[in-house]
Amino acid sequence: MLEDDPDSALNDIAQRIGRSPDYIRTCRRRLLNAGAISPTAKSRVRFRHPALRTRAQSALRDDPALCAQP
Repeated sequence: MLEDDPDSALNDIAQRIGRSPDYIRTCRRRLLNAGAISPTAKSRVRFRHPALRTRAQSALRDDPALCAQP
């Protein structure tokens, strides 16, 4: 989601991390329930709070291995 601004398509996320659409839907539901993301359109989401995006960007700068592919 950090690569997209302001929102991300679920299919794009699935392709980037090499996971199935079902896996992404499960993660989406959990993140929505936790209040971390918000839906913006059909199959699109964004970080609910700008500070969460900023924190994730900072963590990635500190440890690029966080986005390493399995």
